[in-house]
Amino acid sequence: MKKKLRGPNFFIIGAPKCGTTAMANFLNQHPEVYFSKPKEPMFFCQDLSPTKYKTFEKYLKSCFFGTNENHKAIGEGSPLILYSQEGIPKILDYYPTAKFIVMLRNPVKATVSMHGHNFKGMSQELSRELEQCWHYLPERWEQKKLPLNCEAPIAFQYDRLYNYFEHLNKLLQLVNKKNLHIILYDDFKKDSLKEYKKICGFLNISTKFEPEIKVVNKRSQINMKWYITFLHHLSHMTYNIRKKLKLTHTGLLNEIIKKNQIPLEKSELSPEFIAEMKQFFREDIIKTSKLINRDLSMWL
Repeated sequence: MKKKLRGPNFFIIGAPKCGTTAMANFLNQHPEVYFSKPKEPMFFCQDLSPTKYKTFEKYLKSCFFGTNENHKAIGEGSPLILYSQEGIPKILDYYPTAKFIVMLRNPVKATVSMHGHNFKGMSQELSRELEQCWHYLPERWEQKKLPLNCEAPIAFQYDRLYNYFEHLNKLLQLVNKKNLHIILYDDFKKDSLKEYKKICGFLNISTKFEPEIKVVNKRSQINMKWYITFLHHLSHMTYNIRKKLKLTHTGLLNEIIKKNQIPLEKSELSPEFIAEMKQFFREDIIKTSKLINRDLSMWL
């Protein structure tokens, strides 16, 4: 008898660099949870980022093949779903009772972290100076001033990522509040175990299991060795041929990139630039605070 494919019943949908990878790691240790492999399949946000899972069946078979009857909570964690025009409606078409987890962080600090994250892959941010990249943002809405071969421009649109109100307002119009759990990164960092247990309660799984709490997704950059650059260019040059042979997205280059990471130091930001970013996000923070009924004054 053909095995029936089980799919996700909860989604960690954003925001990037707000603790989603850590929460996914902690939940994945729980015996009643199965988390997708990979963590970010991007199936439900193909309007923003490419995915190798072109059909729903392939998505299920590839990402959730290891599920069994002991797994009460089955999840995935593509953080760009929060920003996708098609993501939430498409999920609800498949899973009307799906639960959603959103993690939010001080926009200024999240921007700094995301800028650093954008040195991990082959699509390298254009400058180590965040201030310079910040002033590229208006042009990035017109698909300019982006890294070469950039497949997900939104990852470099820091204003779009961390102006939360529009995305959360859309989410709240589509999803029943009882199926939505919002975590502030400040609370998660202060007491990760406490926030983790709240999620367990939200997912109706045992709160007694305690995961190994550790730092994940450390700040780093790719060590641009000559053979990595060569493989990257070769990958783009042979894409059309590999597409015909159905050999795209094998994951080999990504694995090589992951194994060639070196520490990335934080750059110093001027007080004037920090003040500029705070002012930029100020109105959105106030609107978001009212929308989710949470005190976000510490971000101001």
